Amino acid sequence: MKVVLQKMGSLQYLQEDGRWTHRTETARIFPNTLNALNFCEARQLQGIQIRLKFGQNLSDDPSDIILPLLETMGTKNYDTQRVRTLKG
Repeated sequence: MKVVLQKMGSLQYLQEDGRWTHRTETARIFPNTLNALNFCEARQLQGIQIRLKFGQNLSDDPSDIILPLLETMGTKNYDTQRVRTLKG
């Protein structure tokens, strides 16, 4: 699974350099959804959705899961250190 950030209106993806692009192959990949959420919260990004991609490549796929973020996420801090990876 790949975790990326996407603008809701333009459907552009966030790149490593902080710019936005329509090219999925250059999208920044986050280790997990909590890291992506903390990234958005720390930068007060709005109009963003977290997109979970399950295919081998980053092209848009009907099996993608889209998690739209609330416009007012508040000041809640998420502890990414407590995220565990399930094996098996």
